[in-house]
Formats: sequence, C-alpha cells, structure tokens
Amino acid sequence: MAARPICVSRGVHLGKIGWEKDYRKDYGVEKVPTWGFCTSPVVARGKVVIHPGGKGGLVALDPETGKQAWATPDTDPNYSTFVVEKFGGVEQLVGYDATSLGGWDAGTGKRLWRVPVESKGYVVPSPLKVGERLFVTDDSNGPRLFAFKAGGVIDPKPAAEAEKPAPESYTPVASGDIVLGLAKGLTALDAKTLKVLYTVDDERALQDECPLIVAGGRGLALTPSGRAVCFTFDRKGVEVTGSTKVCGNTRAHPAVADGVLYVRDGKALKAYSLAPPK
Repeated sequence: MAARPICVSRGVHLGKIGWEKDYRKDYGVEKVPTWGFCTSPVVARGKVVIHPGGKGGLVALDPETGKQAWATPDTDPNYSTFVVEKFGGVEQLVGYDATSLGGWDAGTGKRLWRVPVESKGYVVPSPLKVGERLFVTDDSNGPRLFAFKAGGVIDPKPAAEAEKPAPESYTPVASGDIVLGLAKGLTALDAKTLKVLYTVDDERALQDECPLIVAGGRGLALTPSGRAVCFTFDRKGVEVTGSTKVCGNTRAHPAVADGVLYVRDGKALKAYSLAPPK
C-alpha cells in the first residue's frame, strides 16, 4: 500500500438534484431516531428502497422520478441496512425494523416473514447471506444462522448459534467457508456450523471493533484510529502482514475499487493505490 494518498478531496461536489425526499415531512415521521436515519438506500428490482418509517414505512421509489412504487406503512426503522438476496427461491429485502428481523418481497414490498428480536433498542450490523442461509448478529444476541423453506419463508428456529463475534456497529464478512468478525478480537467461524475456529486478539492491530474487507484469503481492517491493517487468513489462523496510518479518527467504512482504497475521516476523503510499488 502506498504511504501517501494518490488523491485527497476536502470539498463536496454535487450535481443537479433531480428529486429529493424529506423523511419527516413526506412520510409523517414525528420523532427522528436517536442516532438519526442510518439505514442506507438499496436498489431492488430497479427501484430505490428507503426506510423512513412513519406513514411510509419501507418505501420503493422510481430512481428517475422519485415517484412511489410501493410502501409498507407503520414499519419503523432500525439502524441496520437491508440486503437484497434470494432465500427459499424468492428474491427479498431482508433487514430489521424497530422490533424484528424480517423479509419483504423485493418486487411488491409484501411482508413474507418476521422473527422478533430482543436488543438494547437498536441493531446496526446488516444481515449476511452465507451459502443459502441467513447470518445475523448483534451485541445483544450473538451470531445466528437461519434456513429457509420453499416460498421464501424463514425457519424461525436458528440452524446454528454462537456467542461471538457480537459487534455493536459493524457487519461481519463471509469468505468461502469462513465468517469473520472483529469485536474484541478477530473471530473466525465455520460458515455452516458457526463453530469458532479461532479468535485473535492482537493489541497492536486486530482488537478494536471496525469494518473489514476480505477477498481470496486476504483482509483489510480500518481501525477507529485510522490505521489500515492488512492480513492473510485461512481456517487455521491469521497473519498480520502490515499496517499504516491512512487517515484521522474514523468510523466510516472503507471501500476498494479498481485497485484503489478509499477512506474517509471528518476532514477529507483519501484514495490510496493498492498496487505494489514499481
């Protein structure tokens, strides 16, 4: 990884606004959630799906005009972003409302199933598809793996459960037959059984809860202090291969595209080349 960014942006550049929505005004939201509206928009069946709650609930909008395609009223939001995946043969939006984990038909918004969730009042990690099953975890409930019946309906009894990783703010990642999560150490689970393969608590690098990017046995963690930590992993363990300071204190998730790492702190967006030096 290059020691210096190849690009730094400290300004915001916006194009012409085609349309916009005010969650409180347009959907009658009387009270903004404690930490604001955190559920990111997702695209399902060519529609932009948002979760303002209130009189809108879960809402699908035409991306060109902003016109509403469907809505599920009285579905108040949580803090986790939905995923769009096929489970039990049905493409569906899977995520959390204020009181439950659920699935909604991706084309119509019809509620397909519901699993009540006891939490501290919020869930932040997003669901994750692992094989043909659904992986979820949070700091109140720990990892659970759910199977599905024909017709896209969940089996409410978990197929497997574990105690960790149980992150408060970040979503674990799946790579082949391994699920990795960083919360009080990096924990690796067997993707089919949720058996803990190992936990690595490296005070120098892999200790703080933070986002992960993994691919092909390689991983990158961006710590709250702004250090990018590179590591390799398999079913037997983890090896930290290097780390470097890439930004200031941050809770933003990094992104990788076309061999470039993008990181953001409170002052700037920075880009680093991941190509080996010539």
